Amino acid sequence: MKNEMIAAIAGLAVSGIASAAFVNYSVVSTAVTNSGQSLVRHELFANFNGATDTVLNVFNFQASGGWAAHSSAAGGFWHKDNNSDSPGILNQSFGTWAPQLVGSATLNRPFDSFLLIGGTPASTNTTTSDASWNGGGANPAGWSRAQIPTGPAPLYNDLGWYNASPPNLQGRVGTAPNTATQVKIGQFILSAGDSAFRTYTLRIAVNNATVSTPVFSDGSFTFFPLLTWFRDLDADGFGAASSGTLVQFGQPAGYVLSNTDCNDTNAAINPNTIWYRDLDGDGFGTASDGALTQCITPAGYVLNNTDNCPSIANPLQEDCNTNSIGDLCEIAAGSLFDCDLDGRPDICEGAVLIASTSGLLAPLSGAASINYLFTALPRAYAGTPQLTIDVTADLGS
Repeated sequence: MKNEMIAAIAGLAVSGIASAAFVNYSVVSTAVTNSGQSLVRHELFANFNGATDTVLNVFNFQASGGWAAHSSAAGGFWHKDNNSDSPGILNQSFGTWAPQLVGSATLNRPFDSFLLIGGTPASTNTTTSDASWNGGGANPAGWSRAQIPTGPAPLYNDLGWYNASPPNLQGRVGTAPNTATQVKIGQFILSAGDSAFRTYTLRIAVNNATVSTPVFSDGSFTFFPLLTWFRDLDADGFGAASSGTLVQFGQPAGYVLSNTDCNDTNAAINPNTIWYRDLDGDGFGTASDGALTQCITPAGYVLNNTDNCPSIANPLQEDCNTNSIGDLCEIAAGSLFDCDLDGRPDICEGAVLIASTSGLLAPLSGAASINYLFTALPRAYAGTPQLTIDVTADLGS
């Protein structure tokens, strides 16, 4: 541990037997926009359960698994502070992690990456970096740089920062702006679409009003990307911004990442919907005439693939002999007859067609009538089938 850290810890040591109780780290992520950039602000807090728990310093800051394994975790941070190179300008090339140089509480602070041990990021903050940032002379700028320094171990494996004036209790819970259970120890600004590895480990030294020896604890935290989720009202796996949105990491119930549903009240209609061409305009389509997969209804297409007579409008889809071919198509093809031109095949109205040479006609002479009993007649549309043989009207020649 660095000499600066030892001094910081000793400055607040008080005799006693109780122990400080660090619970864990937590991150509050918020989507923000500045200078045309969509960003995510990740605020890092240390959580406690003691009324006087006090952060003295943090160190051993690195990507989980080491900087060598995850070098991308050291970059990608945005700064908007009062550094000498680009004061007040949002950028990733210049900046400092020093809380004293953050600048304006409204113009800079919400969009700046900085580190601290509690308190407010302002000129009066007593947080400072330890010597590890210098890397034994390899990084003379220390923490006055935009990105986190990395290099061969052990140069930057113990990056840390500490409160240079512990008696001011800047790192104690309950000391404004710290809450009764939390102390802010850093803020990190990343691009909204950042997808780099972002899990880090950090060791913390904590004291309280009755502890003579600082308590060290290790913990980890992750900066998860914020995602825009779209409400999926019809539960078809596709959402719509018009139905509602939520911005968070985990998937909320009833929301999806897709914003492509053109009709979020009908589960049958979405980007995967197959539409079938309806050539005869009767409201029934067929795949053999053409199909399209899209969300919005294409002109001349319908949802169903059930037209039993694609070439002739058949809105009732009548098929009296249940052979899956529409009656109108069979009549048009001549495979069924419709002598009374009512659109229904004669065989389905009780008629039996026989050839003019059939022996059934032999008994017929003049006005005489002969009754025949037929069984297994085709079904009629309604009522009881009746057979009438009219030589001139039905049998023709």
